[in-house]
Amino acid sequence: MRSRLRKYLKLLANPRYWRALSQGVAATVEHDAALGADEFATVIDVGANKGQFATYALTRWPQARLICFSVNQPA
Repeated sequence: MRSRLRKYLKLLANPRYWRALSQGVAATVEHDAALGADEFATVIDVGANKGQFATYALTRWPQARLICFSVNQPA
């Protein structure tokens, strides 16, 4: 529960995440720990769904080219 609260406090502290939050999308800010201070020119999101990682990537690397792939399975 505490980690979820920390995540939402971090999201609320950055106005760049507010629009996504208003649409029910919480960016994957927990990736900060794994990605460190790395910089990327291109970010590929394979398995894009609601935009959690894309929202994070656009905020973290605003100059990067973002490529998203989503696979929609028929019901």
